[in-house]
Amino acid sequence: MSNNVNGQFIYGKSNGKTYKTTISGDNNQANDYEVIVVVEDNQLEIGIDMNNGGATWVAIDNARLTYAPSVSATLGANGYTTFASEYPLDVTTANLPAGVTAYKAAVDEVNKKVNFTALNQTIPANTGILLKGDANATVTIPVVASGTAVTENAFLVNTTGATITSDETTYYFAMVKDSNPLKFGKVTGVVIPANKAYLNASASNFASAPSLIAIFDGGQTTGIDAVKGSEFTVDGKYYNLAGQRVAQPTKGLYIVNGKKVVFHE
Repeated sequence: MSNNVNGQFIYGKSNGKTYKTTISGDNNQANDYEVIVVVEDNQLEIGIDMNNGGATWVAIDNARLTYAPSVSATLGANGYTTFASEYPLDVTTANLPAGVTAYKAAVDEVNKKVNFTALNQTIPANTGILLKGDANATVTIPVVASGTAVTENAFLVNTTGATITSDETTYYFAMVKDSNPLKFGKVTGVVIPANKAYLNASASNFASAPSLIAIFDGGQTTGIDAVKGSEFTVDGKYYNLAGQRVAQPTKGLYIVNGKKVVFHE
């Protein structure tokens, strides 16, 4: 595209939303422009807006229309899901649906926990994230041409749906469906579906890994702490690994004062 304009833009419209890229430059300078549009209602309008500023002319060559499928994720009854897409995504606050937040995860080796931090960026394909929003909501996420790498992200993605197994030195955790507060359980011989993510909570300073870790929402940063928190209080009472109080424990593993205890018959 060659142009002698100032402030005009190319655009795409769908479902009442406008996506645009500003045209810049002058003096017959040729530039390449791209606008990514999420088509939500099977209708797409594309064009050039010449109404802003003192436009004189625009010359267009090699225009291309490329189709990318819409990407969506369905949140659980607790308002969470892990997710990964085969396409780069825009998970900035401005372009996610209202009330939806995307998180990355980072292992804190010193304090032996995993911290969740809200993302506000584009991300590459096959990047594992945690989505939070309304219960059972279907979230549409814009596809972009490319994304910026997410640093210090403990989420892994299994693109083929293979079986994941923890061992004595490697600890993998998968989200416990519809748990509230949200929990991740250590997996051994569990199939992680495609387009889902799981946690690699291994760390050199971890002498061992708990069987369960739970998320507690602290606002902008959501943290996971190893078998400790509001549902595992230091009160001398017995709790199962789902955080439920047990009056009379039987054979099995329980949490007492924040520590794992095994009861035998």
